[in-house]
Amino acid sequence: MKQVLTGCLMFVMLFCPASVFGQTSDNKSKDKSSKPSFADYQEVVDTNIFIRRKPIPKRNPQTEAQTPTTEAPPPPAPVNKYLLCGIIIENDDRFTAMIEDALTHTLQSVHIGDKVNVFEITSMTISSVILSLPDGRNAELFIGQSIDANGNLLQSGWIPTAKSTSSGSDSGQSSGSETKAAEPASEKELSILEKLRRRRESQLNK
Repeated sequence: MKQVLTGCLMFVMLFCPASVFGQTSDNKSKDKSSKPSFADYQEVVDTNIFIRRKPIPKRNPQTEAQTPTTEAPPPPAPVNKYLLCGIIIENDDRFTAMIEDALTHTLQSVHIGDKVNVFEITSMTISSVILSLPDGRNAELFIGQSIDANGNLLQSGWIPTAKSTSSGSDSGQSSGSETKAAEPASEKELSILEKLRRRRESQLNK
C-alpha cells in the first residue's frame, strides 16, 4: 500500500509542474497578443496631434480645364509725333516748313493751307507755324518743337525774340493765335537756330 501511495505522489510531482508551467506560458502568450503593438500607434507618431490641419480640397480636373484664360489687352497704338525742323523763306513772301514724321522718319515740306495729319497750317513766321486743330483751337509750333496727333505740344523749341517776331509779322504772315510759352532750347540747338534766324533777318532787311 505504501508503495502505491509513493508512486502516486511521484506521479503528481512529475506531471503537475509541467501542466502548471504550460498553462503559465499559454497565459503569457495570450497577454502578449492582447497588448497593442507599435504599428497601432504609427499614425500618432507620424502626425502631430497638437497641430490643427485643414483638409486639403480636392481638385476637379474638369473645372480647371473649363476655366477661361484671360488674355492681356494689347498695348495701345503709338501716337504719331511731328517735329518742326525749320522754315525756309523764298522770295521774301513764300514760307516752306520742314516737318519730320517721328514714326516714319520722313521729312515733309508744307506751305500755308497744307495739312499735316489732322492739322491745317493757317500761317507761318520765320520761327513758327500756326496749326488749326480739329476741335477749333490753334497751336503755335516753334522750330525744334514737337506735337502729337492729339494736339499736345511735347517739347520746347526756340523762343523767338521781339525783333524776329516783328520782322515775321511785317512779311504778312501774322498768326492771330495765342503763343504758348516754351522753355529755351539747349546751347547747341540755340546756336544753330540763332544763326538761321540772323540769316533770315538779313534776307528780310535787304
